[in-house]
Amino acid sequence: MEQVNKHNYMTSFLDMVHTYSFYLMDKYYDRKLKIDTDKYILLNNKSGYSNYQPTPYSALKKLFKYQPFTPNDHFVDFGSGKGRTVICSSYYGCMNTFGVEINEEMHSIALENVSKFTRIEKRDRISFHLCPAEAMNISPNMNKFFFNNPFDLKYFMKTTDNILSSVREFNRTVFLYLYSPNEYYTRYLNRNKNFNHTKRISTGLFHMNYPYIDIYTTNI
Repeated sequence: MEQVNKHNYMTSFLDMVHTYSFYLMDKYYDRKLKIDTDKYILLNNKSGYSNYQPTPYSALKKLFKYQPFTPNDHFVDFGSGKGRTVICSSYYGCMNTFGVEINEEMHSIALENVSKFTRIEKRDRISFHLCPAEAMNISPNMNKFFFNNPFDLKYFMKTTDNILSSVREFNRTVFLYLYSPNEYYTRYLNRNKNFNHTKRISTGLFHMNYPYIDIYTTNI
């Protein structure tokens, strides 16, 4: 019993350290990049679309260092919200980065954030698109796609179908990055022969199992 209590105490302590470290890093990078992308926000969205929940900078930093950008990469964030992931991808070297957002308020904030960012960081191309993810045109150059559980499975399926259609028409290697995805996403991808799970990156402290990023590639 005493061992169980010690284990529970240590787990709770590590959880607090983990959460506070994320909080500090998020504050630090928002100040560094001169943007405001903090806090969970309830949104009046189209049914099936999620509220605003920014991806921790620590997770983005780990992903972009694990798989650095090349000059030909075109990175897309579905459910881009205030623009954190898009701007961070540019900061870490992506020369072509896109945000797709359905909420007008979040889209406006993202445009304001990128205008502040580009005054101190001259990057090649950053753009935000106000439209449903499932209606986004997937260009032949787009090859890296990020999801932080932005919508229900039906929209995820439609969006990934559009990606597959683009790959069939313009053959290329494509990556899907899923931040701590819900089970419906992973179950769908794991059963779909057109996708391969290639890597799980732990983004927590002390090699904890959460949160993480699952990486999939297309198999066409």
